[in-house]
Amino acid sequence: MEHRDHAGTAVHGSGLCAVLPPDREHRPDQRHQRDLPHSCVRGVVGRPVPRRELDPADDPQLRRDPRGHGIDHWSSTLENGAARYDAAVIPWLHDDDTPLPDPRFALPRGSEAPGLLAAGGRLSIERLTEAYSKGVFPWFSEGQPVLRWSPDPRMVLPVGQFRLSRSLRKTISRFVRTPGCEVRIDSAFGTVIRRCASTPREGQDGSWIVPGMVAAYSAWHRQGAVHSFETWIDGELVGGLYGVSLGRMFFGESMFSLQTDASKIALAALVCFCREHGVALIDCQQNTRHLASLGAHEICRADFERHLTLSLGATPIVDWTYHPRLWVHLGFGSAAAASGEPTTKTAA
Repeated sequence: MEHRDHAGTAVHGSGLCAVLPPDREHRPDQRHQRDLPHSCVRGVVGRPVPRRELDPADDPQLRRDPRGHGIDHWSSTLENGAARYDAAVIPWLHDDDTPLPDPRFALPRGSEAPGLLAAGGRLSIERLTEAYSKGVFPWFSEGQPVLRWSPDPRMVLPVGQFRLSRSLRKTISRFVRTPGCEVRIDSAFGTVIRRCASTPREGQDGSWIVPGMVAAYSAWHRQGAVHSFETWIDGELVGGLYGVSLGRMFFGESMFSLQTDASKIALAALVCFCREHGVALIDCQQNTRHLASLGAHEICRADFERHLTLSLGATPIVDWTYHPRLWVHLGFGSAAAASGEPTTKTAA
């Protein structure tokens, strides 16, 4: 899950000051941050791929990288023996019929691009479903081919180990007791993913949520596999996150916030929802100190894949509705349950 929340324009409403902490300047909430892929990734993809797999006609983005090196440069590098096939080959996926490599062959920790498994191909729903079922996710920036990753170790958040700071607990407690404050699921998915994509990230000039990613995950959402958890105050969307759900596994992708802790409220709601529906782990993909402070930790790829196999075999969740009573999973049940009817899903 990539998340440094948006230090954006404050959203004003009658309930905001009473609900979200008024005494702190809004700061980005640093949840799992997928920084833009390093510039060296282009070289890692180019150098090891055998010449027979490098076809500029398949993807014009490979014709020239940001440093001005084109196909001829990388082919020459290969001929000079700079890369070993058995140690660092990054396969090029021509189409959806080209099988994904075994994740065990991803570049190891300590390499130029740890976890990089393959490049190229499309962001079709079929390919995304196959990839996530193997623990592989796309991550690339504008001007790069689709890069596919399987990091080892893997950052995960066991929902039973989610930790709330004292201040966040107070914020959520106020939120669940305040009229006009609610969590919704999938009521504004398109807005959530676009705001995640447009969120300024500290130290970055752009976003890895490029237009092709927005289109692909929006299409996948329409098929029921991608969902948004949204924080609403007085009818305004002030924060949220989105992720992929397969079986009883949830893969966090990105979040945004227009008010301090608004995205964390959405995350807490996701944790409650997962506990209610038997989802044991939220995949966070990469390590950050902020995730660790919330209870996330790293596990090896083998353990992650074992859990993934079990979770994919479970019956998928059918009811994507956030019931206020679910706050009981974090100790806020009595106030939340008193609010009555659940928040129903509406069209994105």
